[in-house]
Amino acid sequence: MLLERYLQIHYDRAPEAERAAFARLLEREDPELWAWVLEQAPVPAEFRDVLERVRRHA
Repeated sequence: MLLERYLQIHYDRAPEAERAAFARLLEREDPELWAWVLEQAPVPAEFRDVLERVRRHA
């Protein structure tokens, strides 16, 4: 659901680099992704912008 909101609100207007990062983010394992979303683990630089937008619309 969190990622769906990002898709609905930001994906179409996001720069190509951010859309590519989002696509790579979807390839990650759920436990790793949740740790990043919940700020329980350091977020790799390539995903910071996308995850910041995801968190704002959670």
